[in-house]
Amino acid sequence: MLLKAKLYLKGEDVSTDYATAQRMFEKSVHQGNAYAMYSLAKMHLQGIAQYSDIRYAVHLLMEAAERGNQWAEYQLGKMYLYGQGVDKNYEMAVQLLTSAANKGNEYAQHLLDNYRPYMHSSSATVLASMRLLARLSQIIRDDAEKRDNNNRAIDRKLMRKIEQKKQAQGQKMG
Repeated sequence: MLLKAKLYLKGEDVSTDYATAQRMFEKSVHQGNAYAMYSLAKMHLQGIAQYSDIRYAVHLLMEAAERGNQWAEYQLGKMYLYGQGVDKNYEMAVQLLTSAANKGNEYAQHLLDNYRPYMHSSSATVLASMRLLARLSQIIRDDAEKRDNNNRAIDRKLMRKIEQKKQAQGQKMG
C-alpha cells in the first residue's frame, strides 16, 4: 500500500493523484507506519493534502520521529531551527538533527555542521547563504572539470605534434 501511495504522490507509472495518495498514507498511519506519517506530514506542509494542517503535520512528524524515522527528525529539526510552523527552539532542533545525523542522514549532518556559526542570524539569511555556497561550489566543480577535459585534449594534440617533429628529425620516439 505504501509503494502505491508513493506512486500516486509522485505520478510514477500512474497519473498523479494526491487524494488517493493521501487516503493510502492515512491507512498506513493508522497501522502505525512511521514512513507514512512522515509522507503524510510532508503533503500537509507542501499544501497538497486535501485540507492542509500544519499542526497535524507537526503531530505526525513528532510521532514518526518518536518511532525513529530519520527523515521526520530532520524535517522537524529544520522546522524548529528556522521557526517554520513551530516556535524557534534551537535546543530541540539540535537534538532532532543530531539524532537524524546519527542514523546516517547526511542532510542533517550538513545542517548541523554549517548552521551553528550563524545561529544568531536570521533563518532566511542563513538558508540563502547556504544555498548560494552550495551553488557556487557546484559551479566551481563544473568549471574545474571542463578545464581538466580541455587540458587533456590540448595535451594530446601537443604531444602528437612533438612526436611528429621528433620523427621528422629522426629522433627516437617515446
